[in-house]
Parts: sequence; structure tokens; C-alpha cells
Amino acid sequence: MSVPRHEREPELWALEVEAVPAELARVDAFAEDLFQRLCPEEGERLSFVLREAVLNALEAMAESEGKERIEIEVSVDWQGIVICIIDQGFGFQPEWQEKLAEASMEDCLLDERGRGLLFIRQMVDEIWSFYQPERGHVFGMRKRWKGV
Repeated sequence: MSVPRHEREPELWALEVEAVPAELARVDAFAEDLFQRLCPEEGERLSFVLREAVLNALEAMAESEGKERIEIEVSVDWQGIVICIIDQGFGFQPEWQEKLAEASMEDCLLDERGRGLLFIRQMVDEIWSFYQPERGHVFGMRKRWKGV
């Protein structure tokens, strides 16, 4: 008997990298391979948003002290593809969340920071952020996708 999609356990893929720019090549290879297998029609976009989120994590960790690793988790559930970036950076501050929700393309293009988040916001269906004491700052994104 087949289990309905919404009752299945989500599939999970993970990668842990050092919080240094040289690790972006590993992140890119992980993303390209995984997303081309999971959803070729969205692979480029998802690879792009994953890279942008990791770049933001690297920037945040450069300004903070703590664990020098970034965890990447990708899962597929009945609602789509979920990408989470976990780091020990300063987090996605509430004022950034408000600004991102209200910002126009022009606002972000003229600002020194936030352009990556603008692109992410345009390419995924949901974003969220929270702090888990045992793990760190979690930045999550969901792309609804018909293939699940």
C-alpha cells in the first residue's frame, strides 16, 4: 500500500562546510548535483539562492565569534523543496526582515546590502529565520514545486 505524499517523512540531504569563501566551490557542486537530480527545471534558481544564502552566512560569521562551520540542509516534503542554512552569525535581524518585506527593487539595488536577499525573495515562495540555541541561526527557504 502506498503512503500519501503528505504523510511521508521528508527526504534530507546535508552538507557542512568551513565558514571560508574557498568552500563556495563545494557548496556550488553540492547544489548543482542535487538540484539537477531533484528538479532540473528549477536547478539553476535553487543553486543561486543557496549560494546567496551561504554568502550571507559567511558575511555574518565574519562579524561574529563562534563555530566556524556552516550547515546546509535540503529536504523535500509534500509542500516542496526546503533549504536551510545554519550558522553562528549574528542572524537575520528583525529590521532586515521588515525591510525585506517592504523593499522595492530600487531600494535594494541602491543599498549596499540586501540585494542577495531581494533575489532570494523573488525566487522562492517563503523565507523565514529563527535562532535555535543548540544549533545557531537558521535561515530557511521553501520553493513550492509540482514535482513532489
